[in-house]
Amino acid sequence: FVDPNMKEAKEVSPNDKEKKEIDPSAIELPKPYTKKLTPPFWGKKEFTNFDVDTVFAWVNVKGMYTRSWGYKSKDKKKAKDLIKEEAEPNFLRLKNKFIKEGLFDPVVLYGYFPITKEGEQLHILGDGKNITHTLEFPRGKNPPHRALSDYYNKEDILPVTLVSAGQKLDEYEKKLYNNGELKEYYLVHGLATELAEALAELIHKQIRIELGVTQGKEEPDLKEIKLSHYQGKRYSFGYAACPELADNQVIFDLLKPEAHGITLTETFLMVPECTTSAVVTVHPEAVYYTT
Repeated sequence: FVDPNMKEAKEVSPNDKEKKEIDPSAIELPKPYTKKLTPPFWGKKEFTNFDVDTVFAWVNVKGMYTRSWGYKSKDKKKAKDLIKEEAEPNFLRLKNKFIKEGLFDPVVLYGYFPITKEGEQLHILGDGKNITHTLEFPRGKNPPHRALSDYYNKEDILPVTLVSAGQKLDEYEKKLYNNGELKEYYLVHGLATELAEALAELIHKQIRIELGVTQGKEEPDLKEIKLSHYQGKRYSFGYAACPELADNQVIFDLLKPEAHGITLTETFLMVPECTTSAVVTVHPEAVYYTT
């Protein structure tokens, strides 16, 4: 028997006991970003103005070879030989296969939405006039005790993105796995994951180009690959700055990826697996951090 008047018990983790209120005087806010930003459109849009070769050029192959594919060794010469003899040929082989057989069918969605800020909250005017969604971000426990919302002005623009390596690659991965072709599966999955990341980098740069924040830092051209040392950051849900995976639903509400076969599970994970979303800030002081 459960008493209907009894409130549901909340599980308390050791970390919950350690939570302390942050002294407001200890918070060091970034300087306000005063450059006026004008988006080329309001609302959502599918981005298609790129070619497949450009996406493959954005792939962080060095990271993929060692991190995703496991081509590494304490012996530097052996590691170099593994990359030259196995990793690089596998990358070129799979690239040609993905393109020739049409397995790589990317989806790139993004948009610009007006927001108002209130403390750690960003209120999104999804219809351009009324608050339709609110995102709330935790304030870091370590100095300077910033929250992601600190990188936006009282009234500002929120760029959001959602990209996917596509359903065909997802289906091909499952086929390899079910057939027991595990080595090929891991190679394909590793490359598909990096392609999703490459698409995220590509559309992030497109946003920087459209908002005019590339001057003096990078060329306003998608063919110029720059994986760091640019202005602004993109943040995906599930990480320290924005830990709530449930907020993926906000991105779905704004960008409507279901029309492209992309769905959200009950636990707010995206399907196909090689799909990623993000909120973007162009504030020059924005950094990645842990809470």
